[in-house]
Amino acid sequence: MAPVPISAIFFFIIVFLFFLLDGTIPTLGSDDHSALMSFKSGISNDPNGALTNWGSPNVCNWTGISCDMPGRHVVKLILRNQKLSGEVSPALGNLSHLNILNLSGNLFTGKVPPDLGNLFRLTLLDISSNTFFGRVPIELGNLSSLNSLDLSRNLFTGDVPPELGNLSKLQELSLSNNLLEGTIPVELTRISNLSYLNLGENNLSGHIPPAIFCNLSTLQLIDLSSNSLEGEIPIDCALPNLTFLVLWSNNLIGEIPRSLSNSTKLKWLLLESNYLSGELPADMFSNMRSLELLYLSFNYLNSPENNTNLEPFFASLTNCTELTEIGVAGNDLAGMIPPIVGRLGSGLTQLHLEYNNIFGPIPASLSNLTNLTALNLSHNLINGSIPPAIAGMRRLERLYLSDNMLSGEIPPSIGTIPRLGLIDLSHNELTGDIPAELSNLTQLRWLVLNHNHLAGIIPPSLAQCVNLQNFDLSHNMLRGKIPDDLSELSGLLYLNLSSNLLEGTIPATIGKMVMLQVLNLSSNHLAGDIPAQLGGCVALEYLNLSGNALAGGLPDAIAALPFLQVLDVSYNGLTGALPPSLATATSLRRVNFSYNGFSGEVPGDGAFSGFPSDAFLGDDRLCGVRPGMSRCAGAGGEKPHRVLRDRRVVVPVVITVVVFTLAILAAVACRAAARARRDARTTTVVHCDLKPSNVLLDDDMTAVVADFGIAKLVKNDGDDDVTTNSITGLLQGSVGYIAPEYGLGGHPSTQGDVYSFGVMILEMITGKRPTDVIFHEGLTPHDWVMRHYPHDVAAVVARPCWLTDAVGYDVVAGLIDVGLACTHHSPSARPTMVEVCHEIALIKEDISRHVHGGASTAAVAASVTMTMTATASERSCSTSDSSF
Repeated sequence: MAPVPISAIFFFIIVFLFFLLDGTIPTLGSDDHSALMSFKSGISNDPNGALTNWGSPNVCNWTGISCDMPGRHVVKLILRNQKLSGEVSPALGNLSHLNILNLSGNLFTGKVPPDLGNLFRLTLLDISSNTFFGRVPIELGNLSSLNSLDLSRNLFTGDVPPELGNLSKLQELSLSNNLLEGTIPVELTRISNLSYLNLGENNLSGHIPPAIFCNLSTLQLIDLSSNSLEGEIPIDCALPNLTFLVLWSNNLIGEIPRSLSNSTKLKWLLLESNYLSGELPADMFSNMRSLELLYLSFNYLNSPENNTNLEPFFASLTNCTELTEIGVAGNDLAGMIPPIVGRLGSGLTQLHLEYNNIFGPIPASLSNLTNLTALNLSHNLINGSIPPAIAGMRRLERLYLSDNMLSGEIPPSIGTIPRLGLIDLSHNELTGDIPAELSNLTQLRWLVLNHNHLAGIIPPSLAQCVNLQNFDLSHNMLRGKIPDDLSELSGLLYLNLSSNLLEGTIPATIGKMVMLQVLNLSSNHLAGDIPAQLGGCVALEYLNLSGNALAGGLPDAIAALPFLQVLDVSYNGLTGALPPSLATATSLRRVNFSYNGFSGEVPGDGAFSGFPSDAFLGDDRLCGVRPGMSRCAGAGGEKPHRVLRDRRVVVPVVITVVVFTLAILAAVACRAAARARRDARTTTVVHCDLKPSNVLLDDDMTAVVADFGIAKLVKNDGDDDVTTNSITGLLQGSVGYIAPEYGLGGHPSTQGDVYSFGVMILEMITGKRPTDVIFHEGLTPHDWVMRHYPHDVAAVVARPCWLTDAVGYDVVAGLIDVGLACTHHSPSARPTMVEVCHEIALIKEDISRHVHGGASTAAVAASVTMTMTATASERSCSTSDSSF
């Protein structure tokens, strides 16, 4: 190669020096260089080494920096998702040619420098997903060239600056996920080119400015969700470009604007968790063929024809061929699920109808929704059986049918749905065996079948559901032994088999469940020793073995469980001393050793000092220094002095009170039932004023109903019912006991008496009158009890001693269930008085079985009260009795 002439080299040096002196290459000492080095000095941590090469002579080669070709000025600074920490230097405001500044996804903190408002050439500013705090600088309103501003997911406080309304070229504005307060400034409505507006997840209040919709006709997305906005949705104009409308979790009222029907490009309509009212739109969605997500849940919407017809709503959605998710839960919607629901788009993946008053059967046409992954029909009034055709939903992952009135057997075909990971059929009236076919569901994580009438054995093959985490079969009538194979469920977190008829011993293999956190085997017929191997459940936090026939001692290994918070072994036949290791069990919060045969001294220090005295009731051979406990024999041979009440005294007192309550309730219910049977074809007496003061006891302590002053005679002549009032022109009942439909102009009916009777039941259990202060502002006894039941029964029971006995607990819970059913807001959902009488009779039979199997003293005491109860109920059901 020929040598380069000296003149050529000299020429290039001259050119380089010319540009250097002219300042067009940002190097050491230039304004851009100085600004960037100042920015770097504010960085306290750079774990990814993003700024390692910041310091070389040519700034344009630094990480995250881009320069323009003609002038060689810094025009882009992009350092997103680099985990940078520190504060942003105000010197960045000196990058006068900067077009794009993106520092999103880092750990920057402090306040945003107002100097950024000097970057008049800036078109994009994104500092989202950091921890900036303080007010949004009003100087950002000077960025006249800005197209996109994203300050979301920070900790900004104060108002939304009205100055942002000066950004006439802005197309995208996101201030979501901050702590902004105040109202939405009306000045934002001047940004005529705005297509994306996200102010969601803040603390904004006040009304939505009406002009925000109609002035911003180019809007494609508006997200104002999770604020405290109020008033109506002010849409009274066509929004042909609107694609995403997200207003969930506010305080919005009024109807869903009908003008939304013009937004035919709409993909998301998310309005759940507001106070919207009116009918479900039946003519709004027919032209929204692009609609994907529709959530109207947890509002106050109803269906047409006096809230009885859901078909128009679902029919209007059949044209929405792109629909993937529908939610109208929590609206108190009534009516039946129409068969047309099976004609919804084939792409539908989620259907949420829970927490309504939907009744009738599950339509078999639902099986046409073959791509459904989540079906939630829980907390309704759905009856009939579970259709076996539901197995046609081959992609189903979550099935919620709990808290309905479903009956019949669990279809074995459910076991053929390969992706099913959650089944919740709890709180229904299902019968029969648990299908062994469920063992085919290898993806199953939740199997919740509690509070049904399931019988038979626990299928050992369920151990093949190796991914199971939550397994609840409680409150059924399951028999047989607990399968040893369940130990194969190594990932199980929650196991509840309580309140069944299980027998045999507790399998020692349960100790292999090292991840188990909750184990409840209470209220069964289990016998034998408590296996020490349960100490292998090292993650256990809750252990309840009460109400069985277990013997032997309490193993030290259980007392030494490191995370155990609740331990209940009451009502068994356990003997021996309490494990000393309990004294060092720092995690224990609640224990119950009562009504066993434990003996020896109970230490007064360590964890024992925090255990209540009622945790040792009925264990007469225990002694110690705690109040209410007998003293241990001293060195002089002093004999222990018994202080605790004997179980044989406590139990009959509890049973006597509960059974006496049953006697009164049974008398009233069965008299009404007898009258209903007798008058079924003639004239029915509607009392209209059932309340405790109108229930009297005669010399035999038999309950009779008095004061028929406002009673009505309802003549049953087909559909033309004729009512006659004994005193006309009066409100049909007393405040607090009156059925809600009477206040809405409804005619007197036997269902109104059922409601009043339910209030009486809840009053007797809770000790609270429906007119007490706690029930002001529209709260009913039904509502108040539902807030606590069934997770905290003790909070609603007037006498906590009723719950110290397992039998008393079951009876109280049964009566609460009856009271809640009777006080249902919908008259059609309430049981008849005949059904109420039958339910109370079943409760009586249950308590009778337990009492006659107990101690002799308890049997004597209970037999007296049971005789009294039988006398009352037999007399009240006599067809010749005319006292009611």
